[in-house]
Amino acid sequence: MSNGQKHRRILLIGWDAADWRVINPLLEAGKMPALESLINRGVMGNLATIRPMLSPMLWTSIATGKRAFKHGIHGFAEPTADGGGIQPISNLSRKAKAFWNIFNQSGMTGNVVGWWPSNPAEPIRGTMVSNLFQMVASHDPSEPWPLRPGSVHPRHLMNTLAELRFHPTELHENQIRPFIPHADEVDQEVDSRMGVCAKMLSECTTVHAVATHLAQTELWDYMAVYYDAIDHFCHGFMKYHPPQQEHVSDTDFRLYSNVVEAAYRYHDMMLATWLSLVGPETTIVLLSDHGFHPDHLRLQQIPSEPAAPAAEHRDLGILVMAGPDIKRDERIYGATLLDICPTLLAVAGLPIADDMDGIPLFQAFKSQIDIERIPSWEDIPGDTGQHPSEATLNPQESQQAIEQLVELGYIEKPAEDVQDAIQQVLRELKYNLAQSYMDADLHQDAIEILEVLHSESPNDNRFMLRMALCYQALDDIDKLELLVEKMKQASAELSKQSVIKLVDQVQIVVQRVFTEHSEKNAESSESPPAETLESSTQLADPVSTETNGDVKSNEDWSALNDFIASLKKKDDQPSREGCLNEDTPESLPLKKVIELANDEEKQKIHKLVAAVRSNPYSFDYLEGYVELAKGHIETALEFFRRAEQAEPLRPWLPIQIGEAYLQLKKWADAEQSFLRALQMDDENAYAFAGLARSYLGRRMNQEAANAAINAVGILHHYAFAHYLLGIALHRLGKVKRAVQAFEMAVTINPNFAEAHRRLALIEEKSLGNTPKAKEHRKLARRGYFSSLRNRPNVLPKPVFGIACPGQKAGGSTNGFSHVIENRLALRPDINLNNIVTVVSGLPRSGTSMMMQMLGAGGLQLLSDEERKPDKDNPRGYFEYEAVRRLQSETSWIGKARGKCVKVIAQLLPSLPEGRYRLIFMDRDLDEVISSQRRMLQRVGKDGAVLSDEQLKNTYAKQVSILGKLLKRSRIPVLLVNHRQCVEQPHIVADEVNRFLGGRLDTTAMVHAVDPRLYRHRVDSLCEMKS
Repeated sequence: MSNGQKHRRILLIGWDAADWRVINPLLEAGKMPALESLINRGVMGNLATIRPMLSPMLWTSIATGKRAFKHGIHGFAEPTADGGGIQPISNLSRKAKAFWNIFNQSGMTGNVVGWWPSNPAEPIRGTMVSNLFQMVASHDPSEPWPLRPGSVHPRHLMNTLAELRFHPTELHENQIRPFIPHADEVDQEVDSRMGVCAKMLSECTTVHAVATHLAQTELWDYMAVYYDAIDHFCHGFMKYHPPQQEHVSDTDFRLYSNVVEAAYRYHDMMLATWLSLVGPETTIVLLSDHGFHPDHLRLQQIPSEPAAPAAEHRDLGILVMAGPDIKRDERIYGATLLDICPTLLAVAGLPIADDMDGIPLFQAFKSQIDIERIPSWEDIPGDTGQHPSEATLNPQESQQAIEQLVELGYIEKPAEDVQDAIQQVLRELKYNLAQSYMDADLHQDAIEILEVLHSESPNDNRFMLRMALCYQALDDIDKLELLVEKMKQASAELSKQSVIKLVDQVQIVVQRVFTEHSEKNAESSESPPAETLESSTQLADPVSTETNGDVKSNEDWSALNDFIASLKKKDDQPSREGCLNEDTPESLPLKKVIELANDEEKQKIHKLVAAVRSNPYSFDYLEGYVELAKGHIETALEFFRRAEQAEPLRPWLPIQIGEAYLQLKKWADAEQSFLRALQMDDENAYAFAGLARSYLGRRMNQEAANAAINAVGILHHYAFAHYLLGIALHRLGKVKRAVQAFEMAVTINPNFAEAHRRLALIEEKSLGNTPKAKEHRKLARRGYFSSLRNRPNVLPKPVFGIACPGQKAGGSTNGFSHVIENRLALRPDINLNNIVTVVSGLPRSGTSMMMQMLGAGGLQLLSDEERKPDKDNPRGYFEYEAVRRLQSETSWIGKARGKCVKVIAQLLPSLPEGRYRLIFMDRDLDEVISSQRRMLQRVGKDGAVLSDEQLKNTYAKQVSILGKLLKRSRIPVLLVNHRQCVEQPHIVADEVNRFLGGRLDTTAMVHAVDPRLYRHRVDSLCEMKS
């Protein structure tokens, strides 16, 4: 029913987990006519998701245009407000306005049905029906089915809407047969899957009935309807979807292979109803939050961890838009779910907020639309239809909903102890928050959370794996290598301990069944064998897996005993792996144990089996990355190939192999690796970006541009792909388009230093815009250090540096040890051929002396000898002329790789992104200034007009700022006290040698120091002043 107001009507339909890879064959077969008609009168495309792919987080991002760390919804469950238990995640935790709140304060009326999470229903202008409304309370229709409190706003509609709910027992045979054509063959006494299917179908029908009723009876300017059924059907039945997988039995495939297709076709029928209810003046947006692997990338086994079903999701969902202002029969590219809220606001003619992470999908509109921008909707007052701050949920209702989440596999069964359950939930919320930071490239924020989680749960491999990925992203190879080794050790220990627990758990199950069997057959001749469960007899025949939880023969008992014995073979890992791999004949006893177990026992067994089974892929992949970063490319390739053999269907592995070939400049080999990844997943943006790089290396610029366009078309928020596109276009002479690509890269990632440098080059050389070029260079310098937000743990202080032992030798404290911290690399023996060693400090702080030491020790120096030795530096300055132009020219930096270069402190922020080790010379400021004055006097120059005290303050401020930048960067730093270097060179030489990998000649380094050149000492200066 129209509200009769000036606003364009909007209908938003959410199909959770809908995927074009399922839809397209159905469209081609004419099996989804409603969707085809919508596509023909609008636009369609992929909708890229964000991580973690957990529905409450994603649908809240869709509603707000913001990532989870901004909107506050971080998982499936949360502690109650009083701290007395846990409850399903609610909209009470959302700390950002959803589009319906913005619409509400803008005078619009609407209906929101089923959104996750939308409980309790918000008091908007219109109607809201929460995501808990449709949930079936019991399979028994005779039991009460009360409406959950708070699930409907306004309250006067509760009874009317409650009558529209659909119970599974209302389904007729002809309604279930499209899903399960051979339903009459299902023995529902032992197979609950048809009941599960019926429950999913009935709840979906309830959502549709309520939503279409409201559309016809209530006034509205907008409607938002969320259907979760496709996601539920896929989690339950995608394993049976054609083509048949090897591990799926013929019986299961015959019974359940049609469920997923039927679910999609049912949604098309519901869409047809919507198209008949709304006119052409309504803008329709149909979308999914992610996809669902329907093909060879389907998982055979789901990880045994909280929210594990999300592992079946695919990165790309669907998007279809149609309406009076929308283009017709066209494709759009690069959309993300963060763009939906800004696009809805644009359709409604409302401003877009700068604090939203998405942008309107301008490419979908027929003509250019004028957009007003505001800093944030959070600051705009008005009636938003949100809950008051003191609102809470009903604890009893929350408990029932928690049980539903457990049944669906979204959360683990909460611990019996309330406080343990709360900590369990908080741990998952923090873990999900860390993943949200990772997805936004805020890896340091993620690390800070993950390191705490790891300290609290050291045996949880998930936390260590995410930490490893963060270290990988931050290029902190030293920490990554240590962590990988720790992960391997922890995994081995966890496997060992889990075997012991698994043996105990299996014996518990077998003992229980043995006892029950004995009691059941006490008066019959069919008794279990007399031998104890600890014994092991020869397995005569494989155990039947069709006994449905019963033990039919002595051979069955023997097989179970043998299985227990095999687990106890602590030194026979291959044998144990065979027993626990559910796809091998040796695992038949494991399947028998699982059949015999009750639900609680099954959960424990699955977790323990997952802990026992090794996952070499993760370690091989990470070790390969470590070797790749260290420059050991061939070794890295060995690890990647080994991982690829273990996991042949993971497109990430050929991508990483391609990365290794790129570093070897084997462009053709790299191309083949990326093409192999695209054969596995033809919509992988990272594979297309790698392909673009392989073409750029051979100056196949048009091919590179095409590959980069494919990458950004799939994943628009992929800044690096825009950067690659800019390079290709610039080489092709398409300067304006190249500028657009680079500008998009820095819009997505403002800290993208190299993109700023490319823009500076084009603005200055091609467009003659010197001021803009300077601005981009400034942003490049700022971006480099801002992008390296790594604040590692402070290591134990060495014998000098922060503690500044120079003080013990009579030196002053007038240095920089309080602002520049040592950050020694955790793995010192790194390959220096891939590192630029930088010696820095204020002029006259001992940098030339350190360069002499390093050169004498065997490190190659980057020096052109343009500046000749003189009385101030009789042994030479060891400078490289191009360094002076560092703020405007960095092309020379490649020559410094594997060498040592001197860069004064004031130029350090201009270093381009790369891998460095920094030796910073710390000398007393009085000595520095005295030496500088003396040097200027000698050459007849006045120098600064500042007084010594003013100059000291200026230098102190400069180095203080530098210290803060270095503290945020990942660059290993060694602070060397100048006086100690002169008076105790053997100590300094040893420390520098360790810092640089331990391959220098420390004796030669010591001999390179000439104490006679230490002429401006603090003590002598003090005597002169006195």
